Amino acid sequence: MIPEDVWNEIKKVIPQKQPGSVGRPASDEWRILSGVLFVVRAGIQWKYLPEIYGPPSTVHGRFIKWVECGVFSEITHTARQFYQGQEWFDEFWLAIYSSHSKHHLPLRVVRTRLIAVNEASKE
Repeated sequence: MIPEDVWNEIKKVIPQKQPGSVGRPASDEWRILSGVLFVVRAGIQWKYLPEIYGPPSTVHGRFIKWVECGVFSEITHTARQFYQGQEWFDEFWLAIYSSHSKHHLPLRVVRTRLIAVNEASKE
């Protein structure tokens, strides 16, 4: 899970559900973002996401929504700013660790990752 102090900064950029809006109750955004980061970091398929992060379809759907509206880019930017002053933080290694894969990925996953990378690089 994402540390609480980091989450307190990140949750400011995630759009909140409007009071009085209809539909299902909002899911726990903290848990969903942790699930997204788990999938990206582990390189697994969404359907193999552990139950602790919620339904894979919900986590994946929220990720796609965040990427399309630019929120995921803001999340990564906020997290980078938070960790920037830490002596152990090195963006060089962050880029290396985030770009490896042991298997061929489905085209839709590659597209999703490319969209996220392009959004993050526009900053």
